[in-house]
Amino acid sequence: MYISGDLAIAMEGSKISLETLNKIKDIVQRVMGTDEVHGYPHVERVLKYCKIISEHYENVDTDILTIAALLHDIGRHSALRKHHVEESISISRIILEQLNVDKKTIEKVLDCIMAHSFTYNVKPRLLEAKILSDADKLDALGAIGIARAFMESGRRGRSIKDTIKHFHEKLLKLCNVMYTDIGRKIAAEKTLLMKSFLEHLEEELET
Repeated sequence: MYISGDLAIAMEGSKISLETLNKIKDIVQRVMGTDEVHGYPHVERVLKYCKIISEHYENVDTDILTIAALLHDIGRHSALRKHHVEESISISRIILEQLNVDKKTIEKVLDCIMAHSFTYNVKPRLLEAKILSDADKLDALGAIGIARAFMESGRRGRSIKDTIKHFHEKLLKLCNVMYTDIGRKIAAEKTLLMKSFLEHLEEELET
C-alpha cells in the first residue's frame, strides 16, 4: 500500500486506483493547506503512524485506511457548523461519490472517520478505524504534540497555564484510549516525554 515520502502507494491487492488516491490527496492538500496543527502536514504524519501500526496486523484493508487517514480532518477547514467529525463525514461522502468509489468502501471510510476523534467519543468497530484513531492520537503526543499544543494555544489566546491545563485534561489521557498494542507502546513513550517537559515547565513557572 503505502507512503514513501509523498504518497507512493503500492497497488498490490488494492481495489482503488492510484489515480483516485492521488485525486483524493490533491483535494486534501488544497483544502487543508500547510497548517502544522490540522493541515496536510498533520495528515502526512497520521499516514506514517497508520503504516507503522498496520504492519503489526494482518488483513488490514489499506484502501480504507489510506482514504480515511487522508480525509479524517477535512471538515476542520469548513465553516464548522457542526463538530469537525460530522463535517468531515459530509465532505468525504461528496468527494468519494464524485470519484465513483464503491458504496461499501465509502461507508467503511466514513465509519473510520466517525471514530477517530477523542472529543466525539465514538468507539471504533473496524480494525482500520482503531488504527486511524491511534495514529491520530499519536500525532498529538511527544515533541510534535507539545509543539502543536502551543501553536493552537497561540491561536486561541491561551496562557501557558491554560495550555498546561489542556495537557492534563486531554493530552496526557490519550495513552489510555489506544486500541492497538503498538499504539499503546508508542503512546507511552511519547507521554513520558511530555510529562518530563511539563515537570520542567511547571517548575520554572514556580521559581
